[in-house]
Amino acid sequence: MSSPAPKPLAPEYSSSILHVLEAYRGLKKRLSDTESQLAQETSCRQRQAESFEALASEWMAREAQYRAQIERMGSEVAHGGIHRTPQATPVRRLFGTAAKIQYDASN
Repeated sequence: MSSPAPKPLAPEYSSSILHVLEAYRGLKKRLSDTESQLAQETSCRQRQAESFEALASEWMAREAQYRAQIERMGSEVAHGGIHRTPQATPVRRLFGTAAKIQYDASN
């Protein structure tokens, strides 16, 4: 047994129903656009975070190299074993050739 077909809506309700359907379609499109934009922003932020982590680890490694070089040079100066700085040290590369350090052991 099948139920009887529902009565058709009165013509005066057609425009209201169309407005509701169009508004629903518009909201669904906005939701879809917002979700895709959110996915793009999330992936962009993830790439930025990964890039930041790589740069931070690179800077930490450089800082460790500089500290080791400075400690080594300090110990050499303390023992009087340095007369001039090597040409290819990280400190020399950072400050250029104007940062020449001359140490005379006789002073």
